[in-house]
Amino acid sequence: MSKVYLSFLWHMHQPYYKDDITGEFKMPWVYLHAIKDYFDMPNYLSSYPNIKATFNLVPSLLIQLKEYESIDVDDKLIKLLKKDVDLLLNDEKEFLINFLFSSNEKNQIARLPYYQYLLNKKSTTLDKSIIDIFNKQELLDLQILFLLSWCGEYLRVNSNVVKSLINQGSNFTHHQKIELLIELSNFIKIIVPYYITLHKSKKIEISATPFYHPIVPILIDINSAIDAGMRCALPKIGTTFKDDASLHIKNAIDYFKNSLDIDIKGFWPSEGSVSFESVSLFKKEGLNWCLSDQDILFKTLKSYDKTNLYKPYSIKTEYGNIHMAFRDKELSDLIGFVYSNWNESDAVVNFISKLQDIYQKYGGDIVIPIILDGENAWEYYRNNAKPFFDELYLKLSKLDWCECVTFSEVFEKLTSVEINSIKSGSWINGDFSIWVGHSEDNLAWELLSLTKKDFEKYKDTVSEDTQIKIEKELMIAEGSDWFWWYGDDHYTYFAKEFDELFRTHLINVYKLLNIQIPKELLIPINSATTLKQFHIRPKNYISPVIDGKRTNIFEWMGAGKIDLNREFSSMDSSSFFVDEIYYGFDKSNIYFSFKGEIKQLIEQSVIEICFENIIYPLKVTKEPSLNGQLMEICSNDYMELKIPILKEMINSEGKIKLYFKLNYQSKIQIMPMYSQIEIDVNGDFSSNWFI
Repeated sequence: MSKVYLSFLWHMHQPYYKDDITGEFKMPWVYLHAIKDYFDMPNYLSSYPNIKATFNLVPSLLIQLKEYESIDVDDKLIKLLKKDVDLLLNDEKEFLINFLFSSNEKNQIARLPYYQYLLNKKSTTLDKSIIDIFNKQELLDLQILFLLSWCGEYLRVNSNVVKSLINQGSNFTHHQKIELLIELSNFIKIIVPYYITLHKSKKIEISATPFYHPIVPILIDINSAIDAGMRCALPKIGTTFKDDASLHIKNAIDYFKNSLDIDIKGFWPSEGSVSFESVSLFKKEGLNWCLSDQDILFKTLKSYDKTNLYKPYSIKTEYGNIHMAFRDKELSDLIGFVYSNWNESDAVVNFISKLQDIYQKYGGDIVIPIILDGENAWEYYRNNAKPFFDELYLKLSKLDWCECVTFSEVFEKLTSVEINSIKSGSWINGDFSIWVGHSEDNLAWELLSLTKKDFEKYKDTVSEDTQIKIEKELMIAEGSDWFWWYGDDHYTYFAKEFDELFRTHLINVYKLLNIQIPKELLIPINSATTLKQFHIRPKNYISPVIDGKRTNIFEWMGAGKIDLNREFSSMDSSSFFVDEIYYGFDKSNIYFSFKGEIKQLIEQSVIEICFENIIYPLKVTKEPSLNGQLMEICSNDYMELKIPILKEMINSEGKIKLYFKLNYQSKIQIMPMYSQIEIDVNGDFSSNWFI
């Protein structure tokens, strides 16, 4: 019987957060995802004999994980958590209180009732400075509850320490905090050995990424951006990074062989970024396969026929042929971005129905590559996505026409189609626009180039050991993550910290060379950029005319705004119709205005309004109603809605929470993706906010 070969790849990666000169980790995300995701994700599939997957582990993540095996790791957050709350300085308290709510409210904070209480207290205490909001016991409780909120399902079930603290709920002691930190450090010790065991037993395959997660095509040749179809100003690069590209590849392969006794067969290149030159280098260094996104295949073949997507390929290089497969964007994005808002059973039924549609349309002996982030999506799911994966893996296990395999098995089972070249690009937009082309990105590349040139000029003035340290700093700075946060493509609350870390790695080069630091490196790269807000809260009441137009300049003034283009910047949104949502309210009604392709929105899609407090969604039709009360709707330049405020919409906090679900053919757009629209019917317009 011919089959569909379903191949999952879960990509595990964090940037290099350590300042190697001071020895301090500036941000704790490696630690937090270690206790939540890195063990849990392979553990989820371990109970299902028929399920296999590929786990892509970035070497620069693994060397950081090693340091977190000790409670004495030099991490800014952990050092403060170890400190007795009585001894905390005011600036340390401020840092902690600001950071310790860095958890998803719905799926992490709300699971711990006292943590939710502390968040509500912080949100509603407006007459005190931040360091005076909590007493010492509350601050201690906040520290432990934050750590518990990041504990994955395995720890919640199998760690007596974690279970006991969750059951206790509050009024913790300093001793309990230290006990928890020790427990978590010990847990991190078992993560990498667990992967190795699963890999050796062929339950999973471990693949890798170039060492510090660079965009290899850009390192090889900045003009690969042109081959990717970009038409923009490129940075003025005064040196070559091609040798560094080879080192990132070789060092990654050597790390797994020498440190973990694993022969890596394939790469998910950083951000799925490829060029013909980069895949040739992969083959030169001995790799058998690499992966990218469907957009790259379609550009290469000059055809968007999905029949081509579900075949393995073989790229002919001067070093021999290298296999490739290409990410199914829709199915990968459904898991990464959409299903978190669904009931788990409905999501799994939907996913499997899409697999079956592919099987029926294209037949068997095909591969469906599902490739996505293995750590950052799951806090948006209930219980860290364990119920979803249990349901998914169970249902997949029972299918006789679908088999879950690793990528090496794909290329063993199926015959690859040979092609002579491959176009340049990445999994986002099919190009490199996230990492180069914006003025901030280009400035970062130019500063990196300047620093590398100065190293080449002065390298003979320092010892060989110092040269090795400098080369490491440069290779860290070549990582993709720093450039991800420059420009207006993405927003993070921690943009300042990412910018400082990037420049710190370059500044360290000059410190090691013992020469003057260029003044350009002392100035924030993103200092001139306006705050990149995805979601702005309403500033005051509005009562607009529902006519699909901007009747006057004042009617939507003060409305909230959600910029969906930025929120959806990392997924396939090419066929979605809504770019921006404006919203607001008065004493009686809620108002929405949709900006985008309004004609297609009305004629080709179905919109559902999903209220937190109402079981069934409200469908937007030409004559929608809710409890017998009419919704007013009009479309013209905009689509505008007016919905009466009903008591059943309002939760116990006096707020209305909702999101929109747009259904178009087989695509679903959740708006907004990472949060709900929250309307405080008490009308507190004291401050703006952002996500």
